[in-house]
Amino acid sequence: MMLGAVLLCALPQSVDLAFAPKPGSYVVRKLSTEHALSLRELSTVRAGVVQSSTEPVDVKSTQSLQCTDQYQRVGSGRPLLLERRFDSLEWKGAIRVGAMEESVTARSPLSGLSVMYTYVPEEQGYGRYFSAREGIEETLHGLSEDLDLRALLPDQPQTLGASWSVPPASMVDVFAPAGRWGLAFQSKPQQRNLVRSIQSGIGCNLVEVFGEECKGSVGLQLVSADEREARIEIKVELANRVDRRALVQMQMNGAELSSGYRCPSAPLHWSFQGAGTLVYDREARRVSEFTLEGRQTVRLETELLIGNDPVSTTQRLALEGTLKLRWLIGDPRDPRLKAAPAEPKPTQGQK
Repeated sequence: MMLGAVLLCALPQSVDLAFAPKPGSYVVRKLSTEHALSLRELSTVRAGVVQSSTEPVDVKSTQSLQCTDQYQRVGSGRPLLLERRFDSLEWKGAIRVGAMEESVTARSPLSGLSVMYTYVPEEQGYGRYFSAREGIEETLHGLSEDLDLRALLPDQPQTLGASWSVPPASMVDVFAPAGRWGLAFQSKPQQRNLVRSIQSGIGCNLVEVFGEECKGSVGLQLVSADEREARIEIKVELANRVDRRALVQMQMNGAELSSGYRCPSAPLHWSFQGAGTLVYDREARRVSEFTLEGRQTVRLETELLIGNDPVSTTQRLALEGTLKLRWLIGDPRDPRLKAAPAEPKPTQGQK
């Protein structure tokens, strides 16, 4: 009898990693994305003639998000009704060119606003609307809901040592948490071209490097588990390509447009290789912590035509460096999140 019990205990134990937090519960999230990039190429090509800059350029930035969520209704492995208050969304960067350094900051008009996310089964997605006071309607369109890393969790319980993979394109909510923030940059007129590059996805919100070609691999493995939490290791290799022509054209000012500036091509290539850890809270039944670190490279080639000139000019910009992501998710009373509001009150009613 005792031997049978021992053998039973020795059998692999399945760990349920499903997303199923208690309806009505609150979480506070503190997310940060840190870029540290160095210039590898800055050149202009026209009629086969290449002009290159040899001046060193370094870009360091931190994009941070803090929000307070209430899972008002939960079912089928997702929130069915979620209220999210954006406590703070900001971007801070420092760009060093040679011996000179410039600072650039940006904030989102979503800061201080609350958004309701309602799952619509027919659309397999979420409807969004402001719940307490109105904001800029256009900012709602670029928002995404998943800040629980549900795309990384397996559909079935796993035994220790088990591995699984997810599609590379599903990493968009990891590298671009909450989607587009509608950042408004506080910059000087002479920093216009710099801000344009940042808005294209260089050292900023990486939502701009997803949406078209996304290749690579994302592998996960359950490495440990106890009664309180399970730890999952993740390895990521991505190679993305997007066409930035529409964005480049939209960024042009009145003088450029009146001069006949056109952008026939603007491919952006971005790659990342890194590893990290995901912690799943078995009591709360959701992710509580996530870290990911690695190397990234980004290359943007912008071809421009001006007026009736048949010869185009191509601007090449390439950088490489590190990328660090850190997510903390917990109860509002969690000491790691002590700067967060203690107990928010949900708003009532829906549109």
